[in-house]
Amino acid sequence: MVKKSTVRTPRPKATLSAPIPPEICAIICEMVADRRGLLILCRMSSTFRAQAQRLLYRSIDLSDKPIRNLNAWAAAVSKHAYLAGFVHSLVLRLPDMVSFEASTANKLGRALSKCVNLKELRILAEGTGSVVAAGHNSFYGWMLNKCSFRLTHFENQYFDEMVIREFWRKQTELLVVSSEHNVRAMDPDMGLLPRLIAVNTYHIENLPDRPLQRIETRVCNNLTPLKQYEATLTTLNLTQIWIDRNFSIGAVIKVVAETLPNLVHLGIIELDRCRDNIYHPTGVTSKGILQKFTKLQTFCLQLQDTRYFVIQGASDTQHYLTLPTAVYDLGREIMTVVPTLRRTAIRVKICGTGVCVLTRSQQEGTIREVPGPWPGIEVFSMFWKPENILLPVHQD
Repeated sequence: MVKKSTVRTPRPKATLSAPIPPEICAIICEMVADRRGLLILCRMSSTFRAQAQRLLYRSIDLSDKPIRNLNAWAAAVSKHAYLAGFVHSLVLRLPDMVSFEASTANKLGRALSKCVNLKELRILAEGTGSVVAAGHNSFYGWMLNKCSFRLTHFENQYFDEMVIREFWRKQTELLVVSSEHNVRAMDPDMGLLPRLIAVNTYHIENLPDRPLQRIETRVCNNLTPLKQYEATLTTLNLTQIWIDRNFSIGAVIKVVAETLPNLVHLGIIELDRCRDNIYHPTGVTSKGILQKFTKLQTFCLQLQDTRYFVIQGASDTQHYLTLPTAVYDLGREIMTVVPTLRRTAIRVKICGTGVCVLTRSQQEGTIREVPGPWPGIEVFSMFWKPENILLPVHQD
């Protein structure tokens, strides 16, 4: 009698019949909502690593990270040139010259020189918010001068303008500049920055004498210099730390409406006031003033310590802004008075915070409230990325 063999034939291991195409990997990675998920994909499978790294390194914000994170990032992109090639947007916050160690500066300089595809760069200074903190470094400008990238967006709160002259000469694609200084490179007679269309600056007198489409600056007692941009300007954002009784919020709206009636996007932002500022219980404008805006589509208004607001010649209602319903009623009245408006956002900071975000449908003209928390001024500013407003426009 022949015994059956007890030897078992091992089953073949399961394998993929074909590798996943890079296009599919890219779609899967783009569906992952956070950086943690992308990091998991990087470590889990080499199939997804390249596509996940492309998204991880595309936009880097180290502004709130300790210096060791800056060193780690700089080492990674310096060692692996393909990672540096992924970097499209970068935000840094650098210490003052005394605290900035030469070894860290050298690492960062090498890393920046590898980021040949960088398009958006923000270099902030520690202690930002003070004019003194801006542009105080005149030693490490070589970090930018040696780079070959061609930016489209650049914010400089750190370097003295004169020490990065070589950098300015290379920036033939720069569209948007934010600087608290009078940047000589923005003078059209110098032949630099030929594509410049948007400027953010602390003082209105620092604005260049050239056509601009978008401006961000501070409120001052003379806004008439903005008149020179009337033919080209579409976007204006004004911020102010205080308003005295000679230049109220209504006065700001009046001057802008009479100076720039063709604006498409307008933001007026009151920031926190100092304790000794004069208190303004009432904001006033008029229907006639608002109707001077014949093309306005987006209006963002942030009020600080304004208890009442009245639009004279419309309903003449004194909107009591400590009530959320009154903030909504004010926004709705503004949109009714200005029929071209597509989006209106109002934030009132007094005895708490009242918020109202409204949109108008394209077809029926219906005004609707957008629910949810305040998404932030940057969403409405239309300055850095005007095509990227996040609020829905109802199509009905």
